[in-house]
Amino acid sequence: GKVKIFGRSYEDTEYMTYFSICVGAGVFLNALWQLFLAFFVLEVSKNSHHSMISRVLRAPTSFFDTTPMGRILNRFSKDMDNMDTTISESLRQILNMALILIGTIAVVIYTSPFILVVIPVLMLMLRAVYNKYVTTVRNLKQLEATSRSPMMAVLNETLGGLSTIRAYAMSGHFRTTHIIRAQAAAVPPYCGRCCQRWLSFHTESIGNLALFVVVYMGALIITIGDGGLGITIPVISLAITYVTATTNAITFLTRTAAEFEASMSSTERVREYSLEIPIERDVTYRKIGDTSDTTNPCLLYTSPSPRDS
Repeated sequence: GKVKIFGRSYEDTEYMTYFSICVGAGVFLNALWQLFLAFFVLEVSKNSHHSMISRVLRAPTSFFDTTPMGRILNRFSKDMDNMDTTISESLRQILNMALILIGTIAVVIYTSPFILVVIPVLMLMLRAVYNKYVTTVRNLKQLEATSRSPMMAVLNETLGGLSTIRAYAMSGHFRTTHIIRAQAAAVPPYCGRCCQRWLSFHTESIGNLALFVVVYMGALIITIGDGGLGITIPVISLAITYVTATTNAITFLTRTAAEFEASMSSTERVREYSLEIPIERDVTYRKIGDTSDTTNPCLLYTSPSPRDS
């Protein structure tokens, strides 16, 4: 038998050969990409954590006096987790879904070229929805990080001074404080879920509009004639199927891209702790009477050096 694709006929064996080559190449490239992404994320995480812990350990006492402990713990817990898992996974999903979406749109345009008339309008609508959604999600992520630090701080204070709290019968006060701050920290994630529902509603509405255009124009063309374009009922059915898939893909891609952009604030905070925290200067050792270097702080010693003891 023969298979006809894009106006060209292929034998079954020839078609299966080309199909197997394409599938094998796709699997190989996907495995190579996953391997590269895993090593890249591991190297970035290792270097970021090393730079941040080195900077924090060498920070002056004034830094710990003015910085809540919950904020420091948040940098090493939630922000590092976002860099290790959320950002890398979002990046992988964005690239995969973008390729799938490009292929789906190409099939829709090939089967229903009349949809090119409304694609610019749909893209403008999607752009407006995306801008509004990503701005809100970015601010909610910042509020979430800000509200989590006080909760972690009061939890750390409670665990560190548990005996004193019990001795002064302050358990109820700290319990109430922790509940209040936990409730405040739960508000941004809840608002984020509401924003996701808002995004789904608007993207599905735009997708339904595209589906209406395809169905209406398809029925109109079949009724009055396609003018030699070769648009038949099976072709219209294929276009309807792919438009429905496109709606779900656009919703998922928009949500993932917004989450990725919002999670990038974690990299900004990690970068701040890795490069911008003030640190104490290294202490050098100098023998008594040695005047070769008097600019750096030093510890005077006789002999042998404290490093050798």
